[in-house]
Amino acid sequence: MRLGQQVIKAHAPEWQPAAPSGISVASDDGTADAGADDSAIRRALVGDPIHNPEDWTYDAVSETLRVGTGTVHPVESAVLEYEVGGVAVVPAWLADRVGTPGGRRGTDLDEIVGEWNAATTTALLLLLRSVSALVRLSAQQEALLSDVVNAPLVTVADLEAAGVLPIPKSSLQRKPPKAGRPTGGLV
Repeated sequence: MRLGQQVIKAHAPEWQPAAPSGISVASDDGTADAGADDSAIRRALVGDPIHNPEDWTYDAVSETLRVGTGTVHPVESAVLEYEVGGVAVVPAWLADRVGTPGGRRGTDLDEIVGEWNAATTTALLLLLRSVSALVRLSAQQEALLSDVVNAPLVTVADLEAAGVLPIPKSSLQRKPPKAGRPTGGLV
């Protein structure tokens, strides 16, 4: 599978609902299907059930994420450290769902915090699975970015020689879509 397909798959693994107890979404063999090399991803499992946690902690030695009185393991340190746009994804997700969420309060609705349930546990496990796959793919992504940055640039002369430029006038004279005409949700 190409790198781009693996990254997309890591962002949207197949949703598997939690067991009625909300304890596990793992397969019998403990593997994940979230992009990257699936055999290399250790799926985090819930050891002790999570019930309306007030806080969370992480023990790097045992690779255990404690959410309230519940535990999830194994969770690699790199998964908790993984950032997008300068924000650590897993800690930010937990901060929004564990205890009293921080941040700006605009209305009384901001004080309403949902209860932790089987769906929340499933969402946490899927998040951990996705981030784990992205961590595994990050070295390949960095190598690809380096290749692109260091590749020769395509110049206007190259595009003219290939017949891409100049753009034909017929292409420049397209009429905009009529008002009220469906655009497929793109506008």
